[in-house]
Amino acid sequence: MNKISMLEAPADADTPVRSRGRRLATAVTALAALVLPMTSAAPAHAVTRKVDVYYGHPNYEVHFIGTVKPKGPTGYTVEGELNAWCGAGAATAQSVNLRYAGSSKSWSHKAFWCDDMPQHLTFEGTRKSGETVEFQVGATSQPFNLYGYGKKMVYDIGTS
Repeated sequence: MNKISMLEAPADADTPVRSRGRRLATAVTALAALVLPMTSAAPAHAVTRKVDVYYGHPNYEVHFIGTVKPKGPTGYTVEGELNAWCGAGAATAQSVNLRYAGSSKSWSHKAFWCDDMPQHLTFEGTRKSGETVEFQVGATSQPFNLYGYGKKMVYDIGTS
């Protein structure tokens, strides 16, 4: 009796077994190429970003460290710690400010007296669909008790 190997064609087939296996693998690969891109593109990307904004002045230091994450396509949630050091000698009570906004919107503010630091903050904001979120901190460090601010930081958080 002759033994037939898996690579040899059976007597009643017109195609070797190896060729049938290759055709099956090709068909599976083609099907996967059609199906996989459709399923992986479905969810929009959402990213939680670390927020780190700072303002430094000879008599003031303000720092916010926290996170920002999307809340749907037009919202976001912020959580973190606002801390400040304000030097002595000011004629009036001094305050610090965290301002934030969607990139096309006007600033919203969280302001506190220097004596009330640190503050743990959790809040929500709005933005246009998918736009970035901006943050900046400052203190009443300018003449006439006006605010001075640090660098504006921009965060791309996507949508959820």
